[in-house]
Amino acid sequence: SAVMFSGIIMEVTDAVVGHQQSQLDNALLQVLDQNDDIHGAVASQSFFQRYSGLIMAAMFYFAVAFCWTVFFMFYCDVEADVCEGLDAIEAFYFAIVSICSIGFGDITPRTSGGKIFSSIFGVIGIVTYVNLVGAISDTMLKAKKNSSYLALMTEHELDVADRSQDGKVDLYEFTRYILTHFKLVSGDVFDDIKLNFEELDVDNSGELDSSDLKALFSQGDAQRRRA
Repeated sequence: SAVMFSGIIMEVTDAVVGHQQSQLDNALLQVLDQNDDIHGAVASQSFFQRYSGLIMAAMFYFAVAFCWTVFFMFYCDVEADVCEGLDAIEAFYFAIVSICSIGFGDITPRTSGGKIFSSIFGVIGIVTYVNLVGAISDTMLKAKKNSSYLALMTEHELDVADRSQDGKVDLYEFTRYILTHFKLVSGDVFDDIKLNFEELDVDNSGELDSSDLKALFSQGDAQRRRA
């Protein structure tokens, strides 16, 4: 039974360490894999190519807002002898609150033509507004994805990454800095992993081996006897 229990302890330990190492490896691969290709492609793009989706979405949105503004500044119903007659600020304000579907109701169309225009351009405006919001979100996500890379490190960044304060940054320290700096993994996760490792590393060798597992088994057996 002792051999069986020891085997169970070893399997559980391997599973825990393996799972946590897998999480670190996957997160690191997201940051480091294919960075040369990604950043080479991004660097070769012009500003318009890089933000073409956002620029086009903003152009359609403000084109609708411009048409709305001009219409309610100058449109007149000749037969009814009524003009919309809004000034530039009021007309632009009316356009934005209508296109964004806020609609406070403090400004409304005064003419039949204005009501028809609002009905048609209101739908078109909402579509351009939703498209613009989507383009902004997509641009932010792409920027965050492409920024998870350090071409150079400053002295300050090196000092922050140097957790041991020995003037050097090893692979573990660099990995921790990258993942926490770009908010891919929180620092608490690394602290928990390190604490877990130290608990399993009974002989404080900095490595896990069979002697640690035997020591863990002996400690567990001693605790059971005392109980």
